[in-house]
Amino acid sequence: MIYFSSSQLRTVVIVFSMLAFTGCATTTKVETVGAQRLALENTCKVEILEKSALPPSAITIGKLETHIKGNIFFGGVVRTNDEGYKELRTKVCALGGNAVVVDDLIESSAAEMRHIHIWARALLIPKAQ
Repeated sequence: MIYFSSSQLRTVVIVFSMLAFTGCATTTKVETVGAQRLALENTCKVEILEKSALPPSAITIGKLETHIKGNIFFGGVVRTNDEGYKELRTKVCALGGNAVVVDDLIESSAAEMRHIHIWARALLIPKAQ
């Protein structure tokens, strides 16, 4: 049986609490470009486009910078195609857009932490009449 003094127990509780709170985090900076538009529902359809596939009619309505980190010990597996694109879609809907193009992307990991940093543009592509 292992016994801890009250100060040792307090230290153990603080360390585990800090680990739990640093398990996963998402921060996104959103900059509106041009006139503000009405937000769409969170479930709006957003196309993920390649830079080379941008239609000439695409209008940039916002700039996005998102940083997602996850701790694998606390279920924080972070993937660009899952958590990264989900976060971008949510923000593009809030800006009133219907497409996004990723300008730059960095994926890294250190020890148990996994990081994704994405720079993207929110777009509005007018529908053909």
